[in-house]
Amino acid sequence: HATDPSWLGFVPDVDAYVPKEGETFEDSERFKELCAAAVTRLESTPTLQTMEHRSSTPRMDLRGADMPARLGRALIWDWRQVCEQRKSHGLPAETTVRDIATMFSTLPTSKASPSNTEAKQRFATALCKYFDHFARSHLLYDDKEVKQYDRLAKEHRGSFSAADAYGPEHLMRLLALFPTLLPLVRVSAER
Repeated sequence: HATDPSWLGFVPDVDAYVPKEGETFEDSERFKELCAAAVTRLESTPTLQTMEHRSSTPRMDLRGADMPARLGRALIWDWRQVCEQRKSHGLPAETTVRDIATMFSTLPTSKASPSNTEAKQRFATALCKYFDHFARSHLLYDDKEVKQYDRLAKEHRGSFSAADAYGPEHLMRLLALFPTLLPLVRVSAER
């Protein structure tokens, strides 16, 4: 899985952005243009959120982000599918956020560090809780995705967990925004 993102459900985009050899996303003029176009389109696309809420919501700014090229390409591909081509991800996803977190938590650990298993399980549980908390307010690109979320939540009447419905594309969005979102969560000293 480390070398092939297709297990996450990604299909290579024929015009996917790839930095030139030796160029990083941060240095790439084309990537900056794509980010600027994405921000412009996101800000001009009507959503269910008020303008006031949108201006107070952290934006995904990938300029200067230190991330693998494949992740950057996958984020751009995802954004294009949803915002430019008006496609939506089928829900529930075949592989959900909870499935991915569970896979992570059950990966073999070294015999020298058996407590690592418990830490990974706590991390997986916390990741799903963060995902549930931020899914509707920060991880959905447009009103179509918000309506899809609201429909699922209504169908499950109180027992809805976004981590059980959404897949790797949305988890990728959370991880890209994580440094911005983490300060928004109040955590008690015991946690």
